[in-house]
Amino acid sequence: MTVRRIQRKTTSSWRIDFAYTCPISGARLRHRSTHNGITRREATDLERSIHAQLTEPPPEPETLAEATLLRDFAAHWLATRTPTLAASTRDKYESTCRNHLVPTFGHLPLAAITTHDVEVWVHDRMGESPKPRAKTLKNQVAVLRRIFTDAKKWGYATDNPVDRVAPIRPDPKKPRHTVPLHRIEDFVAVAKTHAGPAAAPLITALLTGMRLGEVAALTWGSLDFDARQIHVVASVTRGTVGTPKGKVARKVPMHPLLVPVLQAHKRTHPTLVFPYQPDPLRARDAKRIRDTPFLDSNRLKHPLRRVCTALGIEQVNIHGLRHSFGSMLAEADQHPTRIQALMGHADLKTTQQYLHTPDEALVAAIHALTPSHNKRGQDSTKTMDTNLSV
Repeated sequence: MTVRRIQRKTTSSWRIDFAYTCPISGARLRHRSTHNGITRREATDLERSIHAQLTEPPPEPETLAEATLLRDFAAHWLATRTPTLAASTRDKYESTCRNHLVPTFGHLPLAAITTHDVEVWVHDRMGESPKPRAKTLKNQVAVLRRIFTDAKKWGYATDNPVDRVAPIRPDPKKPRHTVPLHRIEDFVAVAKTHAGPAAAPLITALLTGMRLGEVAALTWGSLDFDARQIHVVASVTRGTVGTPKGKVARKVPMHPLLVPVLQAHKRTHPTLVFPYQPDPLRARDAKRIRDTPFLDSNRLKHPLRRVCTALGIEQVNIHGLRHSFGSMLAEADQHPTRIQALMGHADLKTTQQYLHTPDEALVAAIHALTPSHNKRGQDSTKTMDTNLSV
């Protein structure tokens, strides 16, 4: 096992790196993680704790009661699986088990839970007010499916009833509003006058396509003004710093409009470029007690609303700035693989979900069908008339 110090320009962190044998599959795996703000002794203790969690074998089926309750197995499943998951995924799994699965199925033995029971639970959830999103419910069913998959693999169950549950029909897609390509300069100018301290992170999100967690985790050492690049190497999820989504770092070139914004941005934190700062136009922000220095969506959504209102465009949410970035690249005729690399997507199919055609382009497409707007159509008509006359 290895604990190694990583020295950066403004701070240092500890890298935990070791190989281990998975007690479930028997495969040789490797664990790597980086932790900030801890001492060497704390890093060593954390390494031992993680290694113990990853190498502890699950109890043998015969050591448990014949009718294992779902709440007991769910606790064991979380303890076995979650150490290898990202912080956001771990929180979602624990929340789903605590708030939905255990209250509904926790008192039942695994063998007693049927496909009908799961479908009745899905039906009841869809009848709740407010109705949960189909995607949310689908993710919760997926957690239950994975619990039964591992229970069957480890010998606690002989069947997975969730495999036969009818698919959940997706919700109708709502139109996602984005910032048009021709309004980039207007957005930058209006943000500077209407967004206050939130102007710089909003402009950065729009012109780089970075996720909110990546913007919040951006450090001064990640800005390379000489090469005009931003190194996206970390992301914040619920106050915890980890790797970007997909666990792959990337480099994003600085837009010409972004360079002066970052250079003029006042340094108020030793490491973070965009730490949390109260909104001067919202008195309640100054009264909030925070236990983390990281920026969050609540701090940006109100300034973003003011910017969209001043621009006279449809309201764009925080993640909509990332969609705007992808759509603007597509509107500029950039190849999808380039857009994929800039946005940090592992799958090109994900990138295609971010490419929205603006309304102006749709109007132009319809006008192209009109002969008066289509020179090619006029030329082809003249050629046809000439051929007919001959």
